[in-house]
Amino acid sequence: MLPIKKSYLPRVALLLSALSLCPLAARAETVKFGANESPPCWSAQHRYNGMCGQIVQAISKEMGLTTTIEFFPLSRLIEDDSNNDLGNPAFFMPNQDFAAIIPIAVAHVAYFYYAPNRKHKVVLRNLNDLKGYRIGVLKGTLVEREPFSKAGITFEESYSQESLFNKLKLGRIDLCVELELTGREVIKKLFPEEAGNFKNIVIPDSANPVAMMIDKRYPNAQALGRRYREGLRRIIKNGTYQKILDEQYGTGNTPPDWFKELHRFGRLYNFGATD
Repeated sequence: MLPIKKSYLPRVALLLSALSLCPLAARAETVKFGANESPPCWSAQHRYNGMCGQIVQAISKEMGLTTTIEFFPLSRLIEDDSNNDLGNPAFFMPNQDFAAIIPIAVAHVAYFYYAPNRKHKVVLRNLNDLKGYRIGVLKGTLVEREPFSKAGITFEESYSQESLFNKLKLGRIDLCVELELTGREVIKKLFPEEAGNFKNIVIPDSANPVAMMIDKRYPNAQALGRRYREGLRRIIKNGTYQKILDEQYGTGNTPPDWFKELHRFGRLYNFGATD
């Protein structure tokens, strides 16, 4: 789950440290990361641990690394300030310092609602349009509360996507905020016969990074970051990356801004990059 930006949520100011990269000794590496169950991006039930897990494994194979992924509740991942994380840096950076952050994918955010519970189609144009709605979010994903409190907008937190969408269907909340891909996946799993009753509004310009984050105290952290970053560059160049996207979206259906945003996030989290 990722935060909303632009007209629906304030931008999050991300404070980054310059990454000083140095060579790694030539030896086998096993690196552990923690992720939150959020299919199809990350999932212990999916092949390769989900689409983003497949990207991680392709990068690792390219660079001769062994990478393992363990799954925990998002709140636990955020509270643990000593592990390596997978997800949106905005959730983790306020509580933890990282030696390397490598964006590997892009995610878009949407508001979901259950149409049978609404008399009219939901229309959201700006922050004021959210007033009066009970909005559900995954615990730990609401980066800034104050602007919403001032606008009279309240949120109800849940510990899992399943809980969010069950509340949505039961009418305990009016809207929930989730990654578009994840929301669709959860709906398909929980309510396959009612998928058409769940509507979503994709938030314009809501692209967010999905990244590998290596804790600053992890051995050879900066050099590992360099290797993962180089592995990403290679699998994009040789076509492996596109094949993974095609498995999820279908050939020719990759979101049009994907690589533009991925490149932008890559530069944002890699000071000194010139390409």
